[in-house]
Amino acid sequence: MTEKSETISKKQRGRPRLLEPDHLAQYRGLWGTELSDRTMQNRHFVSRAATVLGLGETAADHPYRYLINPDGVTPLGKKTVRFTILTELGRMADLEDMRYLADHICANRLPTAAAVALIRRVRLGDAPPPAPDVPPARLVDAILAAINIHLHRYPHDRIVVGAALREALEIVEVD
Repeated sequence: MTEKSETISKKQRGRPRLLEPDHLAQYRGLWGTELSDRTMQNRHFVSRAATVLGLGETAADHPYRYLINPDGVTPLGKKTVRFTILTELGRMADLEDMRYLADHICANRLPTAAAVALIRRVRLGDAPPPAPDVPPARLVDAILAAINIHLHRYPHDRIVVGAALREALEIVEVD
């Protein structure tokens, strides 16, 4: 009886590596050896997003302050760095889309789960990125709240409210 030698395929198990071993070694030197490869990859994406969005600046009125609080303190004891959102933003290939998404997330103060879902839909092509000229939901809510307060006091002023909105639109409309 003759024996045949069989080649057993040695498939790589788990998720594919996204970082070269050299880069991974650099990150291990930076953040320590006890962290997993996946954590190192996530830190890479956080760094990428932070660089693109300019999160190293510490200005109090920084547009992306919702994503990272350089003071390390929040009034309600919330996390000071939103690592999960930044990781997903860092995975975006298109830098303009990354900025648009960050603008939208910060303007609307989306919770982490909603922000991550939105970023993934855009990154995978299931949804277009939010347009940069779409007004933030908070502004719309504030306008509607002011209108409701006015109409509560003056219930018959609906025509006046409509005229005021048209006049305000003409004032702020940009050609």
